[in-house]
Amino acid sequence: MKVTIVGAGLSSAVACTILKKLGYEITVFESRPHIAGNCYDSELKGIKVHNYGPHAFHTDQKWVWDFVNRYDKFNDFKLEVTARIQDGNLINIPYNNKTLSLVGSWDSNRIIEEIFIPYSEKHWGEKWENLPKSFTGRLPKKREDDSPYYHLDQFQGIPKSGYTNWIANMFDDCEVRLGCNQNDWKKERADLLIYTGSIDSYFDYCFGPLSYRSLKFSFFEGVKTNTHQLNECNTTNSWNRTVDHSHWYEQDLKKTIFSREWAESFDVENLETDRFYPEPHKTQNLYNQYKNISTSTIFLGRLGTYKYLDMDDCIKQVFSILRKKLTLDL
Repeated sequence: MKVTIVGAGLSSAVACTILKKLGYEITVFESRPHIAGNCYDSELKGIKVHNYGPHAFHTDQKWVWDFVNRYDKFNDFKLEVTARIQDGNLINIPYNNKTLSLVGSWDSNRIIEEIFIPYSEKHWGEKWENLPKSFTGRLPKKREDDSPYYHLDQFQGIPKSGYTNWIANMFDDCEVRLGCNQNDWKKERADLLIYTGSIDSYFDYCFGPLSYRSLKFSFFEGVKTNTHQLNECNTTNSWNRTVDHSHWYEQDLKKTIFSREWAESFDVENLETDRFYPEPHKTQNLYNQYKNISTSTIFLGRLGTYKYLDMDDCIKQVFSILRKKLTLDL
């Protein structure tokens, strides 16, 4: 049985691991010149950099952790995030007992004002009061612990050989075609189609384009710091965050590679922008119209299902959807 998969990111790779064990013949089409989607990493002056923003894997599900370690062993990296607040001071986030020891006791309103409002308004391009409660209401205001780490999941790390090699191992024995145009996959005859691109593009934007936030990146060399990720929770600096990429593998260097990122609107007509963060508060109704179109195509991933997903969520989603759609015992 022949399967066409559109997109060569994490969701597609996980689908390949499942389907090739069942004997499917798989061809993957990717428009970018590389695999791994936004998880893509590469070497720059001897440092492994995350080209599309920092990716620190974390999960509480042991079966997910066991799955990811089949394709490369993960180290024990745990993300630490520092925030530069409006007065210029640096604090660790999320706000917890360690933060309290640095700046004193803040109530929820102070935490929101100092940490969440400046960063969120830059990230989403909207005033805090205009953001939906589904965004602002779910933010953790305070954490009752002393941990320096951003995530508290039981299992954390990144692939020892990098995300690109990790995902390449998942694609082993599958044909992957890179640099494809939007119609190449349509020429391939297949018994099953899995689509991980944006669902509105699949249907030729018949109801209009879905709304996303995009990111632009700048990479530069500088003196290594003790800070891995610095979030700009202030109105002074226009960028969202800066990442020191030497920390992924604890490289002891004098100079390092930093990335800096700015949030911006995605424009379907602007080839310089990419889809990063779905904005369901703006176009969820459009997505529902696309989702309700009758088709045998299986949609996966952040773009295919118009949903923000962490990496472990992507893996769980692929298993769940394929189990249901193909009646598989996974």
